[in-house]
Amino acid sequence: MDIVIEKKSHGKLLRDFLRYDVGLSRALLVKLKKDERGILLNGEHVTVRAVLSEGDLLTLALEDNEEDENPY
Repeated sequence: MDIVIEKKSHGKLLRDFLRYDVGLSRALLVKLKKDERGILLNGEHVTVRAVLSEGDLLTLALEDNEEDENPY
């Protein structure tokens, strides 16, 4: 799943964005954190403490669904 970060999410912690804006459960977040390619920001593995910037490309190792296409 790829998400382009919009202006309204600029400056947010990745953890907060994933939990509250994307709606990921804690269990799924833990699973993604353990996977080396689970959470990528602009192609680089990052921790959930990363700060988002407008235009960043966030890639999550999840299956894409049609209704999930970049709602942000």
